[in-house]
Amino acid sequence: MNKDVKVLGHRGYRALYPENTLLAFDKAFAAGAQGIECDVQKSRDGYYMIIHDDTIDGVSSQSGRVADMTLDALKQVDLGGGQRIPELEELLKSLPADKLINIELKAETLTIDDCPPICNMLLAHLERKNLLVSSFEHSLLPYFKQRQVNTGMLLGENHLGLGIINIIRRISAIQPECLNLPVEIFQHLNKHLVYLMIRLAKAFKKKIVFWTVNTEEQVALICSIADVIITDDIDRILRIRNRA
Repeated sequence: MNKDVKVLGHRGYRALYPENTLLAFDKAFAAGAQGIECDVQKSRDGYYMIIHDDTIDGVSSQSGRVADMTLDALKQVDLGGGQRIPELEELLKSLPADKLINIELKAETLTIDDCPPICNMLLAHLERKNLLVSSFEHSLLPYFKQRQVNTGMLLGENHLGLGIINIIRRISAIQPECLNLPVEIFQHLNKHLVYLMIRLAKAFKKKIVFWTVNTEEQVALICSIADVIITDDIDRILRIRNRA
C-alpha cells in the first residue's frame, strides 16, 4: 500500500473508546491517524452535535431522539468514562491544526438551511485543505462546493442499487472532490466494474475514500486505489500500511 494513503479514525478511535467523543478523537491522533471522521446532527434548540444516530439509544443507557432533545439534555448523556456528546464548535476548537477532518452531515436532522451556518463554523476554525464535508444526502453538498470546500459523495446500499451507470451519472451531476465508498461495495457490485468506475473517477481527479476498513483482507481489496482509509482500528491499519 502507498504510504501516502491517509488513515482517518472512524468516529475517532472507535475500537477502543466511546465513539464521537473528544477522548476518541484525541486517542486517534495519539495513535498516528492523519485525521478523523465524525457525524453531525442537530438538537431541538438548533445546536450542531457530534453524534452518528438520530437517537442516543445506541451510545448510552438512555433513550431519546436528538431532534427532541435540547443542548442541555444532550450534554447530560453519559457515553461511558464520563464522556459527553460534543458540540461541533467544541470539537473544532480542540482539533490540531494539521489534521484532516471528514464531517458527515446527517439528513435525519439537517437540511439545506443548515449548510450556511455549518460552513461558516467550519471555515472559522479549519483551513479548506484540511476539511472534507460528506453526506449520503447529496443535496447537502452543493452549498459547500460553492464555498470552495471539498465534498465527499457518500454511497450507501440505496445508491449501489442504482447500478454503475446511474452512479456515474450522479457523480457527474454532483461533481464531488471525493467518492466515499463502503469497502463492502465489492460484495454488492461486480468487482471489475467497481475498479473501472474508480479508474474513471481518478481520471477526472477524484479522490477515493473507503470506509470502514478494519481487516487485512479489506486492505488488500483497496490498497492500490484508495487515497483515504477510514477505520475503527487505527493501530492495525497503520501497521498494515507502514509495512507495505
